[in-house]
Amino acid sequence: MRAPLILSLGLALGAIPVLAQEPATPPDPALVDAGHATYRTKCQSCHGPSATSDPGGDIRGKTFRQIRSATAGFDQMPEIPLTEDQMTALAAFLAQLSDAE
Repeated sequence: MRAPLILSLGLALGAIPVLAQEPATPPDPALVDAGHATYRTKCQSCHGPSATSDPGGDIRGKTFRQIRSATAGFDQMPEIPLTEDQMTALAAFLAQLSDAE
């Protein structure tokens, strides 16, 4: 009974707009360029020039956390040593590919 009352109070006070996401800030172009350089040397041979090719599959939009997990290696994915800076840049580059659609 308490939860509906709290939700009603939140709606009445206009609290719901606070839950809306802020628009994402575009990444630094230098960071995207660094990610593209990392992509070309470490990823393109399996994922292709657009990050969508077999055997690697579509990796557009992958996050830092997903990149860190994948580059540790699994199944057909070999371990690929990357620094945190390289993973951050790679995530920025892959986000740009995802946003371009």
